[in-house]
Amino acid sequence: MPITNTNTNTISIITITTPSPQPPSSPIHISSSFEGWRPRRTIKFCSWGAEEAGLIGSTEWVEENERALSTKAVAYINVDVAVFGNLTLELAGSPLLKTPIAESVKQVNDPHGGSVYDQIVKEYKTFDYGTLGSNSDYASFYQFVGVPSLCMYYTGEELYPVYHTVHDTYKWLQGLIDPKFEYHLTTTKVASKILLSTADSLVLPLDVTEYGKSLDSSLKALKKEYGAELLKNNVSLEYIEDAIKKFRNEATKFQAEKGKAIDEKDDIKLRALNDRMVNVEKAFITAPGLPNQPIIRHVIFAVNYASVNFPGIRDLVFKQNKTDQDWLDIKKQASIVFKAISEATDTLKADAN
Repeated sequence: MPITNTNTNTISIITITTPSPQPPSSPIHISSSFEGWRPRRTIKFCSWGAEEAGLIGSTEWVEENERALSTKAVAYINVDVAVFGNLTLELAGSPLLKTPIAESVKQVNDPHGGSVYDQIVKEYKTFDYGTLGSNSDYASFYQFVGVPSLCMYYTGEELYPVYHTVHDTYKWLQGLIDPKFEYHLTTTKVASKILLSTADSLVLPLDVTEYGKSLDSSLKALKKEYGAELLKNNVSLEYIEDAIKKFRNEATKFQAEKGKAIDEKDDIKLRALNDRMVNVEKAFITAPGLPNQPIIRHVIFAVNYASVNFPGIRDLVFKQNKTDQDWLDIKKQASIVFKAISEATDTLKADAN
């Protein structure tokens, strides 16, 4: 079931969110446009309460529905604040969703002219796609149960200057940021495109090869920052590097297998392929959670407020005056990462089911 969230002042299937100056664009426009249509997969429109108080609404709901989400959810789309500014669309999410969202933004016109994709490349000189932190309601979906997640909003040159102040009003937004609500409409169209592709495609549009690339770049970043210190204290990253190579090789084989199954129109094979793709993300969830953070269980991408890669290793290495026990714990976290990547690789194999 694809799940979409907005933190605007609207009523949805799940709850009523806290007040916000944002107009009720995304959930109402998207959900009303789906009347009379039955998607291949269930869609839930959610609007959470108590986001600013610690993501309470979404976290409680995820914990209550953990089993169903772990076995059935295929994607979570987060539109917290649809519009921060009027420069370009900002995107962050699971590597599995990078390719489908790139295709979606190519199909939506941008208010500046050209496509949304063109505007992103114009501003960032590349297709900018970040990883997820913990500053919105996707956190529990992604980092507690491993649902591939995506967050989007239209941003400005600077941080939304009246954010969390008494001046953050509907009048200010309409008067200075989006008088015609064309940026809200653009965000809504992009969210609709990616929602439709995940909800109604026979084959889920997830791209496992992008996860391999992300794992590779994440390991390079870890080595650059802490490689020398880890090596000095006999913590080897070679096993993780080898596991990533195996994952990337298996991901390439998987894409070829998926293409063949699509050509053959083999529904049974395609269903199994969908399950294997979704389970890649779930392989990176460790039941005990990260050190001192039991509610954060994603061993590849997790948080403080922003996103970090290999958080179990990084958080422990960052500590000053480390003891022998700390280094044993770091080695344990490295083993957990190796095991998770190996399990993700096994998930992709043809005999996984």
